[in-house]
Amino acid sequence: MKKSTKFISLLLAVMLAVSCFAGVAAFPVSAADDEQMVYFDFPTDGTWGDPTGVKVNARSGLANIYCYAYAIYGNEKPYALGWQTRTTQCLSVGNNVYSFNLAFDPEKKGVLEDNADYGIIFSTAANGGYQTVDLTMTTECLGDHMYITPYYDAKSGKTLVTRENAADSHKVDYYAAWRNSKSCGPKATISSLGALLPGMFPAIQPKAQQLSNALKQYLTNPTNNPYFQYDNNMQLCEDLGVTPEAVYQQYLTDNAYIIEAEGATLETDTKVPCAFYRYIFINDQEKEEEGKLADPAYVREVLGVSDVEPTTEEPTTEEPTEEPTTEEPTTEEPTTEEPTTEEPTTEEPTTEEPTTEEPTTEPVPQDVYTAAGSSAAIFGTTWDAENTANDMTYNPATGLYEITYADVEAENAIQFKVLMNHSWDDAWGDPDTGDNYTFNVTDTCDVTITIDPVTKTVEAVGEYVTQDDTLDVETVIAVGNGEDNYLNGANWDPADESNALVEVADGIWEITYDDIFAFDNYQIKFTINAPGSTNPWAHNFGAEVEQLYPTGEEIDAVYNGKNCLFEVEEDESSVTFQLDLREFDFKTKQGAKFTITVTPPETEEDGIIGDVNGDGYVTVLDATLIQKYSIELPIEGNFNAKLADVNNDGYITVADAACVQRFAAEMTKKTGNAGVPYADITPASENPQIII
Repeated sequence: MKKSTKFISLLLAVMLAVSCFAGVAAFPVSAADDEQMVYFDFPTDGTWGDPTGVKVNARSGLANIYCYAYAIYGNEKPYALGWQTRTTQCLSVGNNVYSFNLAFDPEKKGVLEDNADYGIIFSTAANGGYQTVDLTMTTECLGDHMYITPYYDAKSGKTLVTRENAADSHKVDYYAAWRNSKSCGPKATISSLGALLPGMFPAIQPKAQQLSNALKQYLTNPTNNPYFQYDNNMQLCEDLGVTPEAVYQQYLTDNAYIIEAEGATLETDTKVPCAFYRYIFINDQEKEEEGKLADPAYVREVLGVSDVEPTTEEPTTEEPTEEPTTEEPTTEEPTTEEPTTEEPTTEEPTTEEPTTEEPTTEPVPQDVYTAAGSSAAIFGTTWDAENTANDMTYNPATGLYEITYADVEAENAIQFKVLMNHSWDDAWGDPDTGDNYTFNVTDTCDVTITIDPVTKTVEAVGEYVTQDDTLDVETVIAVGNGEDNYLNGANWDPADESNALVEVADGIWEITYDDIFAFDNYQIKFTINAPGSTNPWAHNFGAEVEQLYPTGEEIDAVYNGKNCLFEVEEDESSVTFQLDLREFDFKTKQGAKFTITVTPPETEEDGIIGDVNGDGYVTVLDATLIQKYSIELPIEGNFNAKLADVNNDGYITVADAACVQRFAAEMTKKTGNAGVPYADITPASENPQIII
C-alpha cells in the first residue's frame, strides 16, 4: 500500500511539474454544474472613467466591480445579494471583462431558477462610482455579457444614456443591455417618485404587480405617499397597460397572507398616512423586519376602484327616474340672457387693463426659487427639486422670495435648501456653512422660508421655530456596507443600535469589530441620534471625498459628508472606529475627527514550511498554490507566504513548488525545508517576494 501511495503521489508530482511550463492555460476556469456565470464588460470609451482605475487584487483577481442580483417573480426560494459587499466582488478575467458566479452560495443566497424573473445591476467603486440600470434577467441570460449602451425609448422617441435612480432621484444609472439575450434588458421600473422609468417589462411577472408592489412599498410612507394618488396611478395604469381593477385584485391576491392572517387588525398612527396592517418579513440581509401594509380600502381610493359591496345599488332604475324630467333641459338655460351683448360690452375692451400700470419697473422675476427638504409633513415630498408646490413667491415689499407652511407640527432636525430654477446646481442652505439649513419646530405654528435673491441668504422663521446652537449627542451609530461580522451584518441601516458606539471619554466615541475578512472596499459613516428619529440621516459624519483613506491616521470628519472607504488586508483582523467630537463646533460644522484602526491577527510562527493553506499537511495542493502565487494567478482561500519560501532563498518561485512536490512524493533530496517547523529555521526574508 505504501508503494502504491508513493507511485500515485509521484505521478501527480510529475503532472504538476509539467504544468509549471504550461503557462496560464494550466489553470482553466472550472465549468462546474453549480456555476451560474454572468459577465460585465467595463466601458473602455471613458463613460465610466479610466478603465485602469479599476483595482484588481493581484492574488485573488477580485476587483472593485460588484454584482447585485435579486428575485422579481416566480422563484420558489428567496434570492438576493448584498450591495457592494465583499462576497459580491467580480473576478477579473482580462481585457476589461469581469465575471460573477450567481450560484456562489446556494445554501444561503440561493440560485437562479427556471421560469422566474430576476433583476441585476453591476456597479463599481472605481473612478468615483458608477452603476448600471436594473436589467431583467432569466436563466437564459447565464453566460451572457452585460455592456453599457444607450437605450431607444419608443414611447418618447428619444435615445437615453442615463435615467434617475429608482430609489434615490439624486443619482443616475447608466443604460445597459445583454449582448445576446435580447428578450431581457433595462427593467421598466416605478420609481419612488411615482414615475415609470423607460425600459422592458419582466418576461413573466404580471404588469399589474409592478404597481401593486409599489403601492405596498410606498403608501404607508409619508415621504412617497403623495406620488401614488389617483391621478398619477391612472397614468401609471395607462403606461403599464392594465386596469385599476386588475391592480387592486393583484394587491389582494399578493397580500392575502397578511390581510387574512389570524388576528390581523387595522391600526392607525399619526406618522402613517393611512390605516395599515403590521406584518413581519425577512429582508435581504435575512433578518426579521416589520412592515406596514396599507388598508385595501385606501388602495381602492387611490386607484379609483368602487367598493364591490354597494355596486348593485347604483344601476337600479330608482336613481334615473327623477333625472330625465323636463326640469333640467328647460329653456331656462339656452335663453338669450347669457349670449346677449350686455355682458361683453365695452367694459372688457376698455383701456383699464392694458394700462401702463402692469409693465412697471417691477416685472415678474424670471428665476424660480423652490424649497426642498427632509420633512414630508412640510414639503409634501422629500428633497424633491421638481415639486412646484414648493415654489416661492416674490414679495416686493421685502425683496425676498418666500413660502409659508401652515400649522406645521413639532419636529426636530428639519433640513432644507432653496434651489433656483429647480436645479441642485444652484442651491443654498445654512448661510455660515452652505450645508443644509437645519431647524426645529417645538410646537405647532406657521413656518415661513425666505431667500434673498441678491445675497442668497436663507432663513426659516415662525413662532416656535428654533435653531440649535450645539449638537447634543445621545447616540452615535456606525453605518456602512455591513456583512458578516462587519457592522454586525447591517447593510446601510442608520439606526441599528447593535452598531452604537460607546462614549469612552468625554466627547470620544468608539466601537470595535473582531474577525473581519480582508476586503478593499469597506465603507463607513456615523449617524447622530438616529434611533427613533423621523430623519435618521439628519446629523451624520463622513469624509470630505469618497475615496480610500489610510487607516491608523486621524481624518477630518465632515458634517453630512461622503462615504469613507478603507481596506482590511488580512482575514481575522480587528477594526476600531473612533469619532472625536470634543472640538466640534455646530455653528461652523468644523472640528470633528475620526480614526479607523485595523489590527491584523496575531501571526503564529509555529507553522510548517510548505503548508501554505494551513491544513496541517504538506501536499501537492500546497505545491499548486505556491505555483499559482509565483506567477500571480488568483488564489482562493488561505495562503501563508512566509511558509512558501521552501528553499529559503528569499523568493517564492516554481522551485519552491518543486520542493513541495518532491516532499509529497516522499523523496528525500531537493525538498528544501518542506515539513520543517517555521520556528526551527532562520528565514532569509520575513516577507519573501515573487520574481517578476
